[in-house]
Amino acid sequence: MTLSKKSVIVYLLIGIAPLILVTILFINFTLGVIQSNALASADYQLRHIAEILNSESRNILNLVYDSVADSELNRSFYNFNKGTDTEYMASKIADRFRYYLSLNEYISECVYVSAGDHYILEQNYHADGDQSRWSSGEFRRRSWELVRSANGPVVAAAGEITGRYDAEPAYYIGIQIVSSKTVIGEVFFGISKEIFRDSSFVEMDTMDENVPELLQSTQLLLVSGGGTVIYATDPSMTGAEQTQYIEKYKLEDREYIHSQYSVEQMGCVLSAYVPENYFFRDVLEILPWISLFICIYGAAIVYLCTVLVRHQRRQIASVAEGIANFHGYEENYYLQKSKNEDINLIIDQFNTMAEHIYALTQKVELAHKNTEKEMELRRIAEIKTLEAQINPHFLYNTLDTINWIALENNELEISEMLGALGSLLRYSVTNIDMVVLVKAEIEWIKKYLYLQQKRFGDLFQYEIQAEPETEYLSIHKMLLQPLVENAVLHGFADITEGGRIQIVIRRAGEKGLYIEIADNGCGMDREKIAELYECVYHLELYQKSNIGFFNVVNRLNAYYGDRYHITIDSHIGEGTKVIIVIQNGESSHEDSSR
Repeated sequence: MTLSKKSVIVYLLIGIAPLILVTILFINFTLGVIQSNALASADYQLRHIAEILNSESRNILNLVYDSVADSELNRSFYNFNKGTDTEYMASKIADRFRYYLSLNEYISECVYVSAGDHYILEQNYHADGDQSRWSSGEFRRRSWELVRSANGPVVAAAGEITGRYDAEPAYYIGIQIVSSKTVIGEVFFGISKEIFRDSSFVEMDTMDENVPELLQSTQLLLVSGGGTVIYATDPSMTGAEQTQYIEKYKLEDREYIHSQYSVEQMGCVLSAYVPENYFFRDVLEILPWISLFICIYGAAIVYLCTVLVRHQRRQIASVAEGIANFHGYEENYYLQKSKNEDINLIIDQFNTMAEHIYALTQKVELAHKNTEKEMELRRIAEIKTLEAQINPHFLYNTLDTINWIALENNELEISEMLGALGSLLRYSVTNIDMVVLVKAEIEWIKKYLYLQQKRFGDLFQYEIQAEPETEYLSIHKMLLQPLVENAVLHGFADITEGGRIQIVIRRAGEKGLYIEIADNGCGMDREKIAELYECVYHLELYQKSNIGFFNVVNRLNAYYGDRYHITIDSHIGEGTKVIIVIQNGESSHEDSSR
């Protein structure tokens, strides 16, 4: 074999093989970028839908609580249940129901089921007019069992109560009505399917032009806590189990990428199934052109190599030097033309390739910057969402406690509790991420614990020890409240009295803070402690049950980075101690009285 042939073979191996490899890697990289960006956009839209559903459900849930606190409506419930002028009471109840129907367009019906197994139903124009489902004693007993077994409001698919998924409403929110500590009935608000359509199930509002097309290929499901499909883009799956949906598409040999978001206010999960073949479509369309380019480029290399081996070795070295100096990111990088037209073929090909590579490099850098920006915006949004979280059950339970005290005592204690609760609300709803004085945070915690003591009676006592020099240091608002709440709600879950909470705050260094929150409650086992530490070191692995602790850790990371340390010490039956040490925190504030 001649040197020319050997050189041609070598150049083919050096020139074409890497090109093919780079092309394959580039296709894979491009596919990954397309898939990542599309999924990120779809994920954003899915989260947007979930947030809308959460917001609308929160508004409806507030109306449910308003109906429970409606004194006029409660008197009517009570008299109806006693059998006092039932026809007149039923009319008054229906009138109040029409009022609540008018407050929210998504409430399609209001139902009262008495302890005596009678019911009153009022519907709006969304409803299908069918009232027969509530006439069944079986359905009323089923609804009674669902609400009785829940600790607070219950959210259930319509079919779980009435056995029907094909008509209005789509689901119900139910709650017990208690008068003089006696259950006199239940109230159900039926929620129309329009809430799903208006929550962007059909019309998508996004700046990404690829998302609507993607979501047209995506199967969306809203699944109840019991695993039942409440709403689906495939109408045939409404009322089915989620496992049945998955099995259906497995039989059709369709592969999906699954993602989901929790709709906490409904007790449901919003799931999306994105077909995998969607992401390969565009790449497959250009694959023949890439193959053609490789073939043409390979043929050019064969010709050029033959010419270069036979002639102009010195000029080849010059061209090789120019190629070696190219790094792929220089703009307007060109090799100077040679007097030899054969060598100019190589130079022209290289210059064209350099332009393509530079253009591709710019696109990749732009995509990378956009991805980083999107991730940062998402992180900020998640922090804001976490910071805005508040347990509505605490507020409603506190208000309920105040109501009972008012009914039983008629004393000034109510004014004190209302004042404390008002201070809590004003403090918690304004500028959640602002920095406050430690003494302000302590006063807020005192008011919070005071209300919890009123709620739980003699369940626990508390002590706060704060060094005087720490009172004018700074701390982020409501950073400690989730830990104190965990001590009350979880630490004392199995006791009726004798609980104790101790909060210690002292300096840690010149500007640092040492914070200790300890209780003598039920404590935690090693597995639970390990799970909480996983939340500290791997925030993406947090469990829904640990949302309060996750909130604290996520905010500490956001505010202080590596300038904090958290320690958990707990033993079963002995209690739990959480220690937070913040080094070199915010600059201290001076007392205005000094």
